[in-house]
Amino acid sequence: MTKYTELRYSEFHKILHDQLGVPEKAVRDGLSLLKRRKFRVTRYFYDRGGRVVGVHLFVQSRSREGVEHSVTIGIGTAKCTCEDSTINGNVCAHMVVGLKIMWDKFKERGERFPLEDVVEKFYRSHGKQIAEEKVVIRV
Repeated sequence: MTKYTELRYSEFHKILHDQLGVPEKAVRDGLSLLKRRKFRVTRYFYDRGGRVVGVHLFVQSRSREGVEHSVTIGIGTAKCTCEDSTINGNVCAHMVVGLKIMWDKFKERGERFPLEDVVEKFYRSHGKQIAEEKVVIRV
């Protein structure tokens, strides 16, 4: 008899991985960087009403000691200076940190960050599409 463990992911995690196809490793690594506070926010961007609509931060490299990647996340943009993002066009762990910060900022004020729109725009700018098939995770 095969035993499956149901994984309980947050809505943020489910959207990024299951709906938008962001690799599981990138999501987990990004949330780990966030939890271990391996980033520093340098600036928030505000709309005319004073609401936070974007963030710029530096996130520590996972593979190179002393290296930080510049990340900008906002309603209309998602950028990271790491090779996985710039060369391969992938949503990286560094971007996950910024996406989660914005997700939480919007949630604090009772709004929903347009995660799908931001990630889809990033993929389109790199000539990629989100896969139609759903991903099922079993452990």
